[in-house]
Amino acid sequence: MAFDLGNRNADRGNAVAIQADGKIVVAGTVDAGPGGTDFGVARLNPDGSPDATFGPQGKRVVSFDLGGGTNNSDEANAVAVQADGKIVIGGSALRNGTGDFDFGVARLNADGSPDATFGTAGKQTVAFDAGGSDTDEARALAIQPDGKVVLAGSATRDFQRNFDFAVARLNADGSPDATFNGTGRQTVGFGAGPSSLDQASAVALQTDGKIVVAGFAARALLGNLDFGVARLNRDGSLDATLWCRRHPDRGVRPRRDQRRPGGGRGGPGRR
Repeated sequence: MAFDLGNRNADRGNAVAIQADGKIVVAGTVDAGPGGTDFGVARLNPDGSPDATFGPQGKRVVSFDLGGGTNNSDEANAVAVQADGKIVIGGSALRNGTGDFDFGVARLNADGSPDATFGTAGKQTVAFDAGGSDTDEARALAIQPDGKVVLAGSATRDFQRNFDFAVARLNADGSPDATFNGTGRQTVGFGAGPSSLDQASAVALQTDGKIVVAGFAARALLGNLDFGVARLNRDGSLDATLWCRRHPDRGVRPRRDQRRPGGGRGGPGRR
């Protein structure tokens, strides 16, 4: 399925979800012209044909456009379908030309239109801004039974490109969930080697509400990576009952969030 909005027409599907009716939802990044990319979402009927009830030719484009001018790089990496048929897409949105990305999340109605009850015009951003280039990128998401949205990815913390697992939870209306670590955000560092290259790429919810996040943790500077798994309690604190095989004496550790409680940028286009 081609979006073909301009420049190189480089459209990439990065995530997929299946609706209860068998329709297929694909989310990814579409080339929007010189210097820019947007979230792209397509829905197919069970036979693979474009779903004409979901926007023109079964396609929708979501633009955060936080960078100003033509430097707007929005990249979708994850998608989930709510029980009510609404579609949640997660990824990253570039805030400026220096690599300052925020988590970006959007919610669409079942017909593909922006859900005005979520964030601002159906969009929300989450800034960890833990240090360095402030590159915060969501790579996975899950929807809780109560409608809250859990995003997982990574956040840089210095200019040496050290980064940690980053997890955010939003209320059903897109606002930061203050019952999750006080700010709606949590970061986790493994400290397994001289560098901290810890990146989450998957998230799952337990029936008791605990959040399991998986990805990789760097053990050395030359690409020695291990599977990394962390589990958070419902309140965002690290679940100390998850045993760490390699470092049972210290395990993983949460990073202190030095931003004000409830901080972060309130929505698209606002600092």
